[in-house]
Amino acid sequence: MISLEPATRQEIEAFGGSVKKSQRSIIVKEDGKPIAIFGLYRDIARMVLFMEVSPEIDRTKYKRAFVMGIRKLKEMMRDYTAPIQALADPDICKATNLLEHIGFKHITEGVYEWRHMQFQ
Repeated sequence: MISLEPATRQEIEAFGGSVKKSQRSIIVKEDGKPIAIFGLYRDIARMVLFMEVSPEIDRTKYKRAFVMGIRKLKEMMRDYTAPIQALADPDICKATNLLEHIGFKHITEGVYEWRHMQFQ
């Protein structure tokens, strides 16, 4: 069973991430096993999207869990009027494809941006 719930400080740190002051994040679990953490945090005048994926997870096996997490992330993005930026990790195959699929536009070397008007 897939569950989406707010991520705790301990869960974020267990994925190797750091907790920001102003951060909203969700953890995706399948049968209680953490699959990924998706979220947003404020950085000066913009929001930053982040995604941490458990390295030992077979992404094709957990595709449905990822799709559910991305849908929830898109709902969270709609709550912000400030631009949201993301850095496409060059070590992750198809990271740029995913960002473009959810509405981000390439703005400079490896940096993508989403603006609220794009969903309307």
